[in-house]
Amino acid sequence: MGASCRTPIFASRIVLLAATALLAQACAGTSGANPFRTRIEREPTVLEVDNRHWADMTISVRRGGSLVRLGLLTTNGSRRFNIPTEAAAAGMSATFLADPVGSGSIYESPQVTLLAGEVYVWTLAVSVEQSTLVRR
Repeated sequence: MGASCRTPIFASRIVLLAATALLAQACAGTSGANPFRTRIEREPTVLEVDNRHWADMTISVRRGGSLVRLGLLTTNGSRRFNIPTEAAAAGMSATFLADPVGSGSIYESPQVTLLAGEVYVWTLAVSVEQSTLVRR
């Protein structure tokens, strides 16, 4: 190792990294489920998509600056996607994206406030501008 690896800044980064790892381990607690969580907190947030469009679609969810790919949906198909916990933080706004395979355009749903345990139903119409999104 060169002399630059022995600087006080490098050492402080190592200490900070070790402290972060210890803090993360301490915050993790036990691996068992919390019996006091409500039924809704245990249920996943779900997006049901009914694709009536002529193209296969890649379905994603965007929250803030992050984009999470949920999966592929074939033409005239329906599918149920569980939204990952990190993308479905309660009370956060998000939009759903449908990206037609082989196309340069991406269709975006209206913005919704994600709630744990909720089911969102997105019907992609042949004319995507006429698509609907509802929360059940």
